[in-house]
Amino acid sequence: MQDMRLSTGLKNFQTALSDVYAPVDLDSVIKDDEFRWSINNFNLENLMLSNLYCEQGFTGHRKNSGKTETASSTFVLMLVNSGSFNVSRGSKVTSCPKDSIVLLDNSGPELEQFPSTELLSISIPYDVKRDIYHDFKDICGVSIGAQVGWPAILKQFIQNLWTERNQLTPSNSRFLLEILDDMIVSSFKEYTAPRTKIKRHKPSIEDAMEIIDSELSNHELSPLFLAQKMKISKSYLYFMFRAAGISVNKIIIQRRLEKCCNDLKNFNLRKTSVTDIAFNAGFRDLSHFCHRFRARYDTSPGKYRVTNKCY
Repeated sequence: MQDMRLSTGLKNFQTALSDVYAPVDLDSVIKDDEFRWSINNFNLENLMLSNLYCEQGFTGHRKNSGKTETASSTFVLMLVNSGSFNVSRGSKVTSCPKDSIVLLDNSGPELEQFPSTELLSISIPYDVKRDIYHDFKDICGVSIGAQVGWPAILKQFIQNLWTERNQLTPSNSRFLLEILDDMIVSSFKEYTAPRTKIKRHKPSIEDAMEIIDSELSNHELSPLFLAQKMKISKSYLYFMFRAAGISVNKIIIQRRLEKCCNDLKNFNLRKTSVTDIAFNAGFRDLSHFCHRFRARYDTSPGKYRVTNKCY
């Protein structure tokens, strides 16, 4: 619980919670004036980041507006930093202990939150160009542990978003939505898929490298082409490579130069022109290729070929 100034009053907390998520009615065995809590929010255009802490436990449910509820327009991704809470719909109860992640919609599950619980949450709009995102409905209300694998990476990402929130700008919002979309699906899908079915393959750097090597001669090879082949967003592709300390653009150029280097040394290709070798490796412009080659090997392609006795 860092940098939290606690406020007092269950009714005040109910109002604050309703403003962040959805209108709720709360109840607690603690007297109103002894109920201590904190909510800090950060708006980032299409995203709302929140840090919530309750010193006492409470129960809650969505307020009945008397109107027919429409389809949910917001999902809330929650990370439990301390404490725990339960959510329920009918007879189904989901337990969310410390170091777990859960995705909820705003249609109003019953809630029981235990004392000294701290949550980090991200409110994600469902109706902002959802055609390019996955459908989260089938993974709603599922709690997963965030100790290893993709869930652990997602946990760290949520924590980093909150820590670095003041460095973010509204222009980052859509980029973050795309990354979150792929990370959420990668983290939750293997837990929700029936065990009799094959688990969803998680995209990896190795997958990307295989595609790059097989498509080097394709002039259309680019980060966008690669992302489409892997069925992930371009933003997530960049994130995946950055997490591995690699630049996707640089690796494509590097692989193409390595192919050209090998072809220039290949005796069987001694009659193939430098231009054809460059174009066969996916370069579109000879001068650009020569510039890149000299920067990498400190010599021209022609001199490199002669030095390596390809004639």
